[in-house]
Amino acid sequence: MMPSTRWQLIVTYVFADAAVTVSSRILQFYATWLLLKDIASPSALTLTLIATWATTLLFLPFVGVVAERIRKSTVLLGASLLALASVIPVVGGARTLHATHANWLVVVIVIASVTSSIAVAALMPLSTPLIPEISPDADEVRSGLRLKASGFILNILFGPTLAGFMIGAFGGESALWLSAASSCLGVVASLVFHMSFSAVQPVRTRAGPAPSFFRDLRHGMQRVLGIRAERAIAAASLLANMLFVPFVFFLLPAKVLAEGGTMLNVACIELSLGAGVLGASALLIQQARRIASDHAISSVGIGMIGASIFAFGCTHHLVTWCVLGFALGVGLTTFNVTVNSKRAMAIPEGHRTGMESSLMFLCTAAAPFGIWISGVALKTLSPDAVIIYGSELFVLALLCIVFSRPLRLMLNSGDSGLPHYLQTNRELFDLQSLS
Repeated sequence: MMPSTRWQLIVTYVFADAAVTVSSRILQFYATWLLLKDIASPSALTLTLIATWATTLLFLPFVGVVAERIRKSTVLLGASLLALASVIPVVGGARTLHATHANWLVVVIVIASVTSSIAVAALMPLSTPLIPEISPDADEVRSGLRLKASGFILNILFGPTLAGFMIGAFGGESALWLSAASSCLGVVASLVFHMSFSAVQPVRTRAGPAPSFFRDLRHGMQRVLGIRAERAIAAASLLANMLFVPFVFFLLPAKVLAEGGTMLNVACIELSLGAGVLGASALLIQQARRIASDHAISSVGIGMIGASIFAFGCTHHLVTWCVLGFALGVGLTTFNVTVNSKRAMAIPEGHRTGMESSLMFLCTAAAPFGIWISGVALKTLSPDAVIIYGSELFVLALLCIVFSRPLRLMLNSGDSGLPHYLQTNRELFDLQSLS
């Protein structure tokens, strides 16, 4: 049955994105388990993670320009097909290379992880521009972005949870089949969305020849760097991701395994994190908006992220880790949903994809460096020490959010009328002034 309403289209898009993200995250979790626990090669895991995030970083700025030139539903469908294509070689490699040619299996995993990261890079900047195109209603946009933002975080965590239980119960290969099944669901949902949304999505035409690809790329980056509120978000996210990305993908599993735990324990912690994501999305954010401004909510959110990660480095019990995981999930959703929903309404239509991909490029620029430096630090320090020392980055990130007056004005602005960035930085959306 094809979706017939705008909300059904939004849900279909979010489901397709979710299936692809879960598939990619399961593949990453399998690689972490194989390289840390089975093959016992932390250096190979570090190489895989750096290659994955470097590829994502490289492709992010280009995705925004491409998505403004072709249908966004086509980008979604292409990403889902690419995710499926990345899993299939690993399934074959795990069956034929694991026992006799482990080094070649590592090569296959690196290539598959890079391919999967391209699919994820294509999906990352889509939600902010796509959901407002599906529905012009501000309340529906806010609900859709809340669903997408919380769903994105939950899917990143739901993948490891499923993979951890499958590996613990049936072995590593079962996780790969689960990843392939999730990719197939993503392809089906993306195809349904493509067929439904393409029927109602207008084809945009330009007066005169289209600007060059690299000119559009430069304009998107100029707007992000030229708007002080965007610069504050980029700086805070860059500092936070320097620890958050290696913590979720590398340091947390290393800490749990070093203290005698299993990947099933890691899955339990990330499941509690997902519970925090759901709790904040379903109830806490709405209640918080009744008593505090969006700027205050965002400040508390990023503070909770930093405090929770710091506390992980000071504790050694699974129950405590699960409680901290819940708090981390609440902080993630509180910050991301609040900031992303306000940005979607503040950016003028037609510029959202380019600005979103440029901002995400800046936000994730430090992730490969954070993974590399964490791998180097683990050679001489314990995972706890790396987590505790790295948590100082969140102090700087919190200062960027709390003391940015332009960001406070944007987050606390109304949703009706002229987009906020047109009111404050109209010259940046004039193509002649940018040329």
